[in-house]
Amino acid sequence: MGEKKFINFEKDPEYLNDYVAFTSKKFGKTYYLTTDVKGYTEYELEAYIVELEAYKKKRRKKNWRYFGCFVLFCIVLSVIEGYQNDELVVKGKPIEAPVLGRHVETEYLILEHPTLELIVDDKVKKLWVKQELYDSITVMDKVKVIEYKGEIKLDPRYKGEDLIIRFIKKEKEVGE
Repeated sequence: MGEKKFINFEKDPEYLNDYVAFTSKKFGKTYYLTTDVKGYTEYELEAYIVELEAYKKKRRKKNWRYFGCFVLFCIVLSVIEGYQNDELVVKGKPIEAPVLGRHVETEYLILEHPTLELIVDDKVKKLWVKQELYDSITVMDKVKVIEYKGEIKLDPRYKGEDLIIRFIKKEKEVGE
């Protein structure tokens, strides 16, 4: 049968003269093929359509496998992160570290990291934090951190304002 260059369209093409309409008995669809197929028998065209549909099915199955692997990868990462946080809480040493300073570190000219300078065991250590925490904290406030294997990390048991112990209590606004 040689090389075949067929085009599969789901909709009617603009130039019907350039294509041959072939309705598959097995799949019940109409396929628009290039005019190169005029010399082929109906049996040969049906065999090609079966090949084409098998290829589509295989490709669809492959895409679902990739999607499933990606979802599984995301689930495994979240489980690992939860395990690491549990290990950090159990084996780490909770500390309320005072904030000595705060600044934004620039890395590679475009990456900016809000950074707190904390006093931990009479040493100054830097800790990258989220922008919301950076904006809400002032110098001499304390932050709840955990020291584990020589590194300090934010305590995963607390979020946002719960991580901060204020040096000077904020006055409540009128109406609260």
